[in-house]
Amino acid sequence: MSLFIAVPAFTAWARLSAIPSAYYPFLALLTIGLVNEVVSIVLIKIHGNNITGYNIYALWLAACTLWQFYQWKQTVVFRILLILLVLVWLTEWYCKGSLEQYFSWFIIIRSALICIISIYIAGYRIKLVNYILYRDAVFLICTAFIIYFSYALLTELYQVWNFSIKESWHYYIAGIMSAINFLVNCIYLFAVLCIPPRICLSPH
Repeated sequence: MSLFIAVPAFTAWARLSAIPSAYYPFLALLTIGLVNEVVSIVLIKIHGNNITGYNIYALWLAACTLWQFYQWKQTVVFRILLILLVLVWLTEWYCKGSLEQYFSWFIIIRSALICIISIYIAGYRIKLVNYILYRDAVFLICTAFIIYFSYALLTELYQVWNFSIKESWHYYIAGIMSAINFLVNCIYLFAVLCIPPRICLSPH
């Protein structure tokens, strides 16, 4: 079901000529997400897990997301946050000494940070937009971010603190994540279709 990200990704590429450059980071996010899903399938078949690929993808996902935030609200804060996240990622890599362990603390910090920023931007759009919100690409993308990264944060906290939960709950957690991935990708698809076309100024 996670490969469903191919639908919004290919739709975005099909609309590339009409999409404003301010949304290019979102297009990159979709593309990297699709590549990650394909690479994950290959790594699992070859090595039995995709931990290394996921750790690298987690950093790229954070970079694309903050880059997108920067396009919407150009402030040096997002550049500083990106540098800090890279430092957190490198620190966890150094402490664990390998890419073959999940970078849980990076994922927790990244997810919490993106959730907070997404809530702020979505709230700002609610006050700013003077038409139906479900057609506003920025609001839709932020909503998808809030859903995805909130659940990623909760599941990673569960892994770090190793809560005593029945084994059967692991399957429920994985199943919920699959459903959330599908929902988020549906929102991504609708957001791609709602991105306003690029304005081309006539030379005459």
